[in-house]
Amino acid sequence: MKISKDFRTLRATIETNRLILRPPQRNDLAWILQSLNTGRVTAHIGGIQADAKIVEEKLERDIKQFSIGRRLSWTIWTRAEQLRVGRCSLYRVNNNLAPKELLGCPEIGWVLDERAWGHGYALEAASAVLKHFWMCGQDGRVYAQTSDSNTRSTKLLMRLNFNRHPEHSYDDPNYPAADNPTSVWSVSE
Repeated sequence: MKISKDFRTLRATIETNRLILRPPQRNDLAWILQSLNTGRVTAHIGGIQADAKIVEEKLERDIKQFSIGRRLSWTIWTRAEQLRVGRCSLYRVNNNLAPKELLGCPEIGWVLDERAWGHGYALEAASAVLKHFWMCGQDGRVYAQTSDSNTRSTKLLMRLNFNRHPEHSYDDPNYPAADNPTSVWSVSE
């Protein structure tokens, strides 16, 4: 399996029938703070970040990492209304608690504005990112991590044809007991 260290072969913008996935921009910050940094949206991804400066620093890191092909965190926009509805990211497994054989492997993740839940945007965006990943010559398996308590993401992974790997599940003390163990999933082209 060929694993390149970056994703530079992937396009900056990905389009679907209903969505446009664009690189992150500094003007996303107010929207991220208002729409993605809420209790329900962050319930399974570490909770609300009270310090806006940390959110800003993470966005700046995402912008820089996108520009060099290291971490691609697209902002998901609706094509018709031109509204931001979420983010879909492709990066490398980097949680040191994860099984060693997963470290450095491609991983996909997403987060959606609560008002966008139930419209199929996460499925459409994740499908487009995966398709683009393989069309651009990237080989191998793509991983995703969630918890059983995150039923929406678990159902989405199944709809995306991901397979669960219970042998790779692990506890992460950075998350509450309800979100443990972390479940590991993967899909191949």
